[in-house]
Amino acid sequence: FRQVSDGWLGQEVTYQGPPYQLTGLAMRTWTAAPTPGQDTEVVLRDWLGADDERIAALRNGGVIE
Repeated sequence: FRQVSDGWLGQEVTYQGPPYQLTGLAMRTWTAAPTPGQDTEVVLRDWLGADDERIAALRNGGVIE
């Protein structure tokens, strides 16, 4: 188990780690899950091809924050 600081909850949370450890390989640094909406712009822009104008329209229409 690992303690991770969760900015959205504002507290430390415990995550279950993998049930194994590979000899000679360092485990990566753990971070909390993304907060709601944290990656929305990246997904819209990079995955769905939305431009700044479209993202602004979605934000102004209350579809995203």
